[in-house]
Amino acid sequence: MLNDAKSNDFSIFDNEERVIKQAEELASSFDEHAKLVHENMQSLAIGYRRSFREQQRLIRLSDRQQGQLRNITIELQGANSRLEEQATRLAELNAALEEEIKQKKTTRGGAKSDSYDRRPNRGIY
Repeated sequence: MLNDAKSNDFSIFDNEERVIKQAEELASSFDEHAKLVHENMQSLAIGYRRSFREQQRLIRLSDRQQGQLRNITIELQGANSRLEEQATRLAELNAALEEEIKQKKTTRGGAKSDSYDRRPNRGIY
């Protein structure tokens, strides 16, 4: 059991030694890593700036298209309103025409009329 405790302690020290070694390697090659970090940060900043400009462009385009859609919607609403007014007026005229036809049929009574045949009577040939 005492050996188990020593092996557990040794394992803990082994991990600590590995971390210390990695820290020392990092410190000794810090200039190399700093340069790599610097290059990556520059690349990230350039990519982010491009992305930012593209997003701004897309937002302007989206805003412009949204304005166009808003204008088209207003135009379509006006056209629909005019069509509804015309349909209502046409229905009123149609109803008035039907009423006029009914009145003419009633006025004639049962008598035969040549009101639809407006050609002059030329006699029989």
